[in-house]
Order: sequence, then C-alpha cells, then structure tokens
Amino acid sequence: MITQLTRATRPAAFCLSLLTLCFAQTALGCDPPATIREAAPEEIRAFFNGKGLQVLTFLGYSGAEYENKELMIEQTTRILQQFDPKKTIVNIGATPEGIGAVYEVAKRKGFTTSGIVSTQAKAANVTLSPCVDIVFYVSDATWGGFLPGTETLSPTSTAMVENSDVVIAIGGGEVARDELTAAKRAGTRVQFIPADMNHRIAREKAQKKGQPAPTDFRGAAATTALAAQPSFDCAKTDGAVEELICKDAELAALDRKLAEVYEAAMKRVAQEKYEDPRPFQHAWVKRRDDCAKAGDVRGCVNTEYRRRIAELQIQYGHLMAPSPVYYHCGPMTMTAVFYRETDPPAVVLTPIDPQEPGNQTIAFLSSAGSDAKYEGANVMFWEHHGEARLTWFGREMTCQVR
Repeated sequence: MITQLTRATRPAAFCLSLLTLCFAQTALGCDPPATIREAAPEEIRAFFNGKGLQVLTFLGYSGAEYENKELMIEQTTRILQQFDPKKTIVNIGATPEGIGAVYEVAKRKGFTTSGIVSTQAKAANVTLSPCVDIVFYVSDATWGGFLPGTETLSPTSTAMVENSDVVIAIGGGEVARDELTAAKRAGTRVQFIPADMNHRIAREKAQKKGQPAPTDFRGAAATTALAAQPSFDCAKTDGAVEELICKDAELAALDRKLAEVYEAAMKRVAQEKYEDPRPFQHAWVKRRDDCAKAGDVRGCVNTEYRRRIAELQIQYGHLMAPSPVYYHCGPMTMTAVFYRETDPPAVVLTPIDPQEPGNQTIAFLSSAGSDAKYEGANVMFWEHHGEARLTWFGREMTCQVR
C-alpha cells in the first residue's frame, strides 16, 4: 500500500492534462487504466459485487521496495497460478512500485486488475501503474491504515479490506500491517509471506531524517503478522478449528508454542529413550478438531492446546520434576507430583502397583483455592491440606499423605 513515508513519486512518461494524472512508462502488453474515478467504499463494494468475481488483494511495500524483488515476483507468480483469471480480479494499491510490480505479472496471465488508493496519491500526482485496468480513488485525509489513535480503518483501507475475498501480504509497512490485521478480524482468508524492504532505500531515508541506520528491515507488517501466525499455513486450513486459529492471535500463539514444545520432544526421542509422541499427537489433533462440536469452541480449543503443551513439557523432561508426595488411598498407594508452573497446573498420579489401570495419568487443575481439583482421563483428584479424594477409573477413595 501507499504510505506518506515510503511512497516515492517518479517522473511520468506522459501526463493526461485533463485529469492531472501521470502514468509510468507503459509495460509490455499494458495500457493506461480504462477507468479512473473517485468512489466511496460502498460504491466500490457495489462495483465488485456486480462483477461477481473473487477479489484477490496483494499487500506489501510500495516506495520502500523489496530487497529481493525477483523472489517476490516468483512468489506472487506461484500464488497467481492457484487462481482462475476468468473468475478473479487482482487488486493492489494502483501504483507500480514494490508490490505494484505484480500488476504486470497478473496482466500477462490474463487477469483483470484493479487498484484502490487514497486521494492523497492523486493530490501528490503519484504515478499509477499502466497495468491496472480500474482505479478507484477514495476520499481520505490519510494514506490508509488505522486512523490515528484508533483501530478504525481509514476510508481507503476500509474499501481495500471489505472488498477482498483473499488477502496476500508479502512484507509491508504500517498500512499493510493494519489492513492485514483488519482482514484477519473480519474472517477474510489471509496469508503473510515475510520479505525485507530494500536495505539501501531504508538507510537513505533514515539518513535524510537524521535517524540511526536501521538494522531490522522486516517491516511493520511482519511484527504483527508473524506474532499472529500459527505453525501451519493459513492458506491451506483443514476444517473450522484451524480457520478459527488463523483468526485468533492467542490461539495462533498457542499453536506456535505447541509446535516448539513438540519439536523439542522429538529431539529428546532421537537423543534419549523417550516414547515417540507422534501417535499421541495425531490423536490429540483429532481431539482438538472435535472442539468444533463444543458449545464454546474457542474455549475448548484453548484448553486443549494448554493441556497438550503441559503434557509434553512434563513427559519429555522439559521441566524439573518436583519431589513426589505419597498418598495412601484405601488399598492403593499413590504418588502425586505437582507441577505448579505449567499452564494449567498439573499433577502426575502414579500407583505404586503397576497392575493398576492407567499406571500413570496426568490431571489438570480445573478449580483452585483451598480445595484444589484436578481432572484427567478417568481420574479426578481433590486435594485439601494433605487429604485428598480420588476417583480412579470409576473407584472413589479417600487418600491420606503417607
């Protein structure tokens, strides 16, 4: 998208004096836009609805450009191969710099192209891409993104997000970050691909402003997008639960955390004599996906992730095991190892008699206070000042610390 700080105006190859608009030198197979007009977000929405086509929007750097533009073009080329030109409009920010280079790629593949851009660009005589068919100027006091001090999108970004069926961001600055965030919240299918802005341009801009030379070139969109990105590809979700995770920053963070813990567990399996977690992980994924049937889907998914993370941390030695507490539970002696630092807190219950069903079970804190209650598969354990009640595979027992 266009930002006031990153947009670089360039000399025009020619100008249309009537409209006081300038265009970049005509690219191979491209002509200047056939339609250029000012429109409100609702008018733009009516236009796209009338076309009946899927709107594929690309976000990214504009004047900040790309450190590896060839790679960006390769990535977008592969993405465009997944869409039918007869059923899809490729939408960007109307200008040729940075992500705007995708216009020429799209036109060569037979796509209709559109651009949505702030009237700030028109006032500044910003160059338009010759490979965009339709340009909508949106009356806007800003260049896009969230309005200052709010999480309300500017008119330009509102039009961009509301009219997009799929949003692909390849790097990007603050405007791309805000539009990507809003698209995710709206439930739009989104994908973020990390990419550095052009290092030389970034250093030159900093020098002109008297600022220190930058060392991080990932762009503002990366800090938000990567923080909210799960471990799997949100462009290839499998089911309602994965779609939910892609739209929820907290669940996405839990998914990344689980991926890290699981990877560490797999390394332990390779290095030491630990049980392979893969069969249990496959079973857990099915259990997580079954949350789609729960009354509180998000709460169910959240709980499943937290418990699975704690299980792996305990089972694969990521945490130092506390000293066990021994309980007499009727005819059975039981050890309880309390892990207070996991989230949720957990207890590992192990009967001394190896013939007991279950042998070892992890139960998780379900209610805290003076009467702490832990629940697991076929197990409930209530602890209160050294005494406890235990439900163990259908049997109820009273336990005393030995």
